[in-house]
Amino acid sequence: MQQKPWFIDKSIQQAQYMNIVNAAWLPSQVKDLCRYVASKATWNHSKTKDKSYTGCYATHDTIEIEMNRSRDFVRKAKKKALELGWIQVLERPGTSDLIFPVIGEDDPSITRRVKRDKWIRDDIQPIE
Repeated sequence: MQQKPWFIDKSIQQAQYMNIVNAAWLPSQVKDLCRYVASKATWNHSKTKDKSYTGCYATHDTIEIEMNRSRDFVRKAKKKALELGWIQVLERPGTSDLIFPVIGEDDPSITRRVKRDKWIRDDIQPIE
């Protein structure tokens, strides 16, 4: 039996991948696309001993419609996701691409914010 391609460790399941995407320093458009691809990919355990992993089969138009985004939004997000290594696309001429989720790199152009230490300001007192 031929091994199907998969581009991340098979021990990482969908929810874990989503958490990794959410924690990454990425533009929101790229996060949206990665979450879409992950939601359409197959991460299930099959009844046999082999796990079943399949990428997201979707045309560009389908992605636009299902994400409710413009052609330009999806095109730019896909390009940036490819640049940063968050998706792997196996092109299939004349039909939909097969897009696999991948764990890529953070976007170095994003300005990092200082993490908030606490949610309470000491200088504000309750009104009595």
